[in-house]
Amino acid sequence: MKKAVIFFFLILSSSLITAQQLVKGTLSDQFAGLPLGTIENLTQKTSTTTDNIGEYEIMANIGDRLQFSFPGKRSLVFIVEDITRTLNVRLEDEITELDNVVVTRKGQKTLKELYKEYNANPAIVKTVFGYLDTEAASYQIRTMNEKNMVQAGGDLATMIRGRFPGVKIANDGLGMPQIFLRQTASFSAVPAGYDIDNVLYDTYPNWLDANSIFRLAIIPSRSANTRYGSFGAGGMIIINTQNSNIHPVGEDGKPIDLARLDDNLFRYEALEDEDLYDSKHSKLIQSFDDGEDLIDYLSRAGSSFSNYDWISVAQKMNDLNLEKELAALHQAYLEKFAEHAPSLKAYGYWLHSIGDFKISLTFFQTVFKLRPNYLQSYIDLADTHESLGQVQKALSLYVRASNLVNSGFIVSPSEEGLLYNFDRSYDLFLKRNKEAFAKLDFKWDSEDAGTEVTLYFDETEAEFELFFVNPENKYFTEKYSTWANLDLINNNKSLGLSSLEFFIDQNLRGEWKVYLKYLGNKKQTPSSIKLVARSKYPNSNKTPLVLFKKLTAEDELVLLGTLTN
Repeated sequence: MKKAVIFFFLILSSSLITAQQLVKGTLSDQFAGLPLGTIENLTQKTSTTTDNIGEYEIMANIGDRLQFSFPGKRSLVFIVEDITRTLNVRLEDEITELDNVVVTRKGQKTLKELYKEYNANPAIVKTVFGYLDTEAASYQIRTMNEKNMVQAGGDLATMIRGRFPGVKIANDGLGMPQIFLRQTASFSAVPAGYDIDNVLYDTYPNWLDANSIFRLAIIPSRSANTRYGSFGAGGMIIINTQNSNIHPVGEDGKPIDLARLDDNLFRYEALEDEDLYDSKHSKLIQSFDDGEDLIDYLSRAGSSFSNYDWISVAQKMNDLNLEKELAALHQAYLEKFAEHAPSLKAYGYWLHSIGDFKISLTFFQTVFKLRPNYLQSYIDLADTHESLGQVQKALSLYVRASNLVNSGFIVSPSEEGLLYNFDRSYDLFLKRNKEAFAKLDFKWDSEDAGTEVTLYFDETEAEFELFFVNPENKYFTEKYSTWANLDLINNNKSLGLSSLEFFIDQNLRGEWKVYLKYLGNKKQTPSSIKLVARSKYPNSNKTPLVLFKKLTAEDELVLLGTLTN
């Protein structure tokens, strides 16, 4: 067996060809190639156009951002990665947002749907223009709700300043308070506007009792101009008071969750693992029950394996307790795919799922060196240090990433930067380890009971649809694709993010099933997913549930796993 191990180790040890600087491909829509489309290198300020059949070529460095656009189509932005050689991009028609439809991370959500979810979803606020889902917005929104409202003796300014650092309070010439949400030069500072119970105010509402506030959201960025025009030049403060909540209540006096009244029963059929499409090598690898037979097959066929085939080998070796052979495979895989970050991430995610954090650290350190301008590199490495109990090292990575964003090394897609997913990861990390950081000058919010779910994917271009099915067999769906939410996709690609955060609250305890439909990626290759679920209930098991799945079958529904809320 030793000779066989050495043999497949040599098969794997050959290095990959480094990525080319010339990026080429086809720009198309659902019908054909798009002639005279524009491909712009936003980093180098260069551009080119497609030929008569939609084909293009453009020079780019690793880390450059390429924007693909065509009149009447929704533009897409891609980061040139260390593995990028071909980008075949399909653009969808531009859709104008209508008054009665709001585009959210779930796709098109009507005002009726938002109305139904208002009671149970503290992220939804009512505005003069209708309901707004603050978590699905493509710009930064910061919120307070009835569960984490700061007590401020009835004073709005004190409440906001106590909850949102950086807010400035000043008095005008008549002694009336003014709230400034944006750091600007004093001579050009513009105070915030107010949207209170669907009425706009341009002066501080000194008549408002802050104790009556049900929900509050602030839009500190210039993105407020998009919804409110020049009225939102200084940002907006959106307030829903208790008196404005006209939603019905139950016998217990609490608002009824109208969304749960819908007949959204989960009636889809999911494929079993043995029925899923996989490569012929992976199928055969999983059939071996003897280590000698497995090693013999590797020596004969290993030279044609993909990275996902080798992950299948690692899974089978782990099942068969081939510890020495598996250790050799770790090193061989690391050398083989040393320049291919997605392959390293996929293997590292699998190692996380079996609890081998020490070995996975080497893989994520290699990814970090390849992609120092990707926020996901910092998150993955920080997660690994946290799993090893090295929380100070994890903290330093989050701090460093934040500083690099502020300095412009990690480029955000807008002036303010859409950092919701990263900020949430950072915030959840601090809360999980607040005992270790007790000396930090940080105001800890009260934590809601529930289950925190994080989804990691190896390919930044992976697209999928998630289904969270509750104990009553009703589901919430989340589609992560360029068609469903272009702004979020572009933002995450620009920042190098490939993870999403979710939270299942305590309204419905029990077993939840998580399903996924893989929608493919721009490289037309498999992808992989890691799901991490952490309980936020008192006295619950603090060891997270970690699940790993290879995604090989497009448009097929698979079960990722079951978690307990």
